[in-house]
Amino acid sequence: MEDKLKKLGLTGYEIKIYLTLLREGELTGGKLSRLSKVPHGKTYESIEKLEGKGLVSIFPSKPKIIKAVTPEIALNNLITSKLEEYNEIKEEAIPELKELKKLKSLPEATTEKITILKGKKNTPILANHFYSKAKKYLKILFTYEYTPLENIRLLQEAIKRGVKVKQLATKIPERSKEIMKEMISKGVEIRYYPVEELRIIIRDGEESLQQIVNPNNFLDRVSIVIESKDLTNALETYFDKIWKKAKPVKV
Repeated sequence: MEDKLKKLGLTGYEIKIYLTLLREGELTGGKLSRLSKVPHGKTYESIEKLEGKGLVSIFPSKPKIIKAVTPEIALNNLITSKLEEYNEIKEEAIPELKELKKLKSLPEATTEKITILKGKKNTPILANHFYSKAKKYLKILFTYEYTPLENIRLLQEAIKRGVKVKQLATKIPERSKEIMKEMISKGVEIRYYPVEELRIIIRDGEESLQQIVNPNNFLDRVSIVIESKDLTNALETYFDKIWKKAKPVKV
């Protein structure tokens, strides 16, 4: 397992920290250092590098809590920057990492149902994760300024599976109108409502994604993955409220 992660660009210390978090669950920096046997100074240095690579999430409490990002999302963050020869590593590594997750008899804490990721590179990967898992419906609030082809393809595949899609477009750039026409022709409901700093994806009322966007650079954002149904339902209530106010799009 460690050899596979090294091929994906992780150092020895980073591997020890990530595997420890998968086995033990969320930890403070001090406890993580003890359990992983990584020197205290190197622990925090490695945590910062892992966060930059999209493998860990840091919850801003006192003291800070560090949590491993779900293997499916974490490995995709790495593999998208690699050549196709690493695809076999991806298929082998994800199941092995998932087996390391610690089963708990106690209910999950709130922080265990929230993952925080920084950086623009996570946006298309996270969207793909939600589009691929959807079974009933997707509710999406996003800008049509940034529509990767892979996202469009997976969204169309979801529609073919019978997934109902509602999109709230925060902007309607001229160059994106053809894409919007195609989406509408496939049964997607699209409405317009201007929202500057918030993007949302809701999947089947079970899981959601909230992104806080820098209004001066729409690709600069913080992503919050929410696995709690209660928190997702609260976000969905907000989406539904905006949906009623939004104007249908005609292109």
